Amino acid sequence: MQCESGYTTGVPRGLPADLFPTDSPLAPADMIGRADDVERLAVELRHGVNCIIAEPRRTGKTTVCDAALARLDRGRFYVVALDLRRIDDIEALADALIERTMENRPAVRRALRRVRRLGRTLYDRLGGDELVRLSAHGALEGVEMSFLLPGARGGDPVAKLDHALGVMQRVAAQDNKRLVLYLDEFQEVETIGESYAKGWGMTLKRKMRAEFQRDPDVSFLFSGSYEHMMARIFGHRDEPFFQFGSFRRLSEITPGEWADGLAARFDADGTQITPQALGRIVELGRGHPRATMLVAQQAYLASVLAETRTVSADLVAVAYRETMRSELLNHEAIVELIRHLSSPAVNRLALKVITAIAAGQRPYHGHKSTPPVARAIRALVDAGLIERAGSQRWRVVDPLLGDYLRTRTDLG
Repeated sequence: MQCESGYTTGVPRGLPADLFPTDSPLAPADMIGRADDVERLAVELRHGVNCIIAEPRRTGKTTVCDAALARLDRGRFYVVALDLRRIDDIEALADALIERTMENRPAVRRALRRVRRLGRTLYDRLGGDELVRLSAHGALEGVEMSFLLPGARGGDPVAKLDHALGVMQRVAAQDNKRLVLYLDEFQEVETIGESYAKGWGMTLKRKMRAEFQRDPDVSFLFSGSYEHMMARIFGHRDEPFFQFGSFRRLSEITPGEWADGLAARFDADGTQITPQALGRIVELGRGHPRATMLVAQQAYLASVLAETRTVSADLVAVAYRETMRSELLNHEAIVELIRHLSSPAVNRLALKVITAIAAGQRPYHGHKSTPPVARAIRALVDAGLIERAGSQRWRVVDPLLGDYLRTRTDLG
């Protein structure tokens, strides 16, 4: 049965956040564009090339990395993936490296699945009897039992870390596999080190580099959301990870790729979108993955509320207003962040500079002294709020934030 609007009654609609996810990486099968990026990254990792991806948050780097790892033949490759934002200290890092490495062995993986909701370490999750059984059958070969028994946590975290850093190579060699280690948000390595002791950010990087460069059976993939920090870690001669890998830039998702991908998502729900509406969503998103998906999500939700399975340009206009309303608190929080980015001299200029950039102006225009402006630009770049768009030109990374700044005439 259909209403006049065309909405089919009694047929459930999909969840907007499932059709158009904005706050989590996409599954490899759901990616829009960047197929060449995924294929090249997968080929390089298969052949032992260490790769570095530095892109702002919410622009798709984790999605691309996950898709590349999914291309690896699990009969020949082991994968260890860690998000360093979830790691509190060096002992937690050691626990995670050991556990994720051992999960590649089927017996350990099956045991962990049975009791995944329990404690944190391998011992906590499996229990002493299970550890003894797995050890007796060789499933824990390469891991010292002393690090898995009761009381191991709270022992010597440095010894445990040293052991954990070598586990990947030992397991890969024993099992005749190649292992790929993926460390997401790698710039957090310094915070993890400093949580142990002052100066340990550098010590941790030195320990990691010293072990990693001796691991012939392991390839490394590093990604991070703060390009300036990643550039320093891998590009400065005084850094332990100097030139330990090659930087890879993600390609832009073309308007055509966006249009095809979004249309397919609407179609999967039995929802039609007019060419004008589709073009407007792509235009409003300006190629930014989260912004584009967020407007599409709101357009889909608007169609649900209007009880129609046709998304028109008028509904997209409604969706855009709702998107900006829903992002208001986030944008206000960013404005407050900009007011406290750095020194008072920088902070006085930073908001004016980013507002000028959002309006399409050159930030140096109208300023007699350029060094303070340059420092403000650097602070905004370091915060991941703007990026270079050409010679002497920058752009706001999040186009929705740029739209918000253009409406705030009191900020410039």
